[in-house]
Amino acid sequence: MSVSKKTPELIDSLVNLLHDGLSYTQACAAVNISRRTVNQWRSDDPALDEKLRNANCTGVTILNDDVLHRYQAVIDGRNEWNKEQVAAMRDYSQHIRWLSSRLFPKMYGEKGHAVVNGQGGGPITLTWMSTGKDETVATEDPLLIEGTAEAVK
Repeated sequence: MSVSKKTPELIDSLVNLLHDGLSYTQACAAVNISRRTVNQWRSDDPALDEKLRNANCTGVTILNDDVLHRYQAVIDGRNEWNKEQVAAMRDYSQHIRWLSSRLFPKMYGEKGHAVVNGQGGGPITLTWMSTGKDETVATEDPLLIEGTAEAVK
């Protein structure tokens, strides 16, 4: 039977599990509560939603460190992987990279690059970083612009 009562102890347990790098599903299962119930609590309580999101972000940072530690152990000769383990670690690290790009878009998000013609026909290169949301950049917002002096006049 699943727990349905929100208590400070239960929330602390979820936060700690997420901090330790467990997924949201794993953390809910570990405290015997359905994701649906926790999702409802999060919808009703923005502070709780932010607390759990921050805990999840911390956990993903730990997972990134874990991936680097595992790879470094192989590089240093402290560990060896067979073909299956290499494939599994490649998949695991790809998933962690994807998750990081969603939770930390400014640090790990996709970067864009475009070349457009400036006044006088000179090329201007615009480089931006995704924030994970659809956005419109206002003209007064600063942009990282690479190009020749003639192109940006």
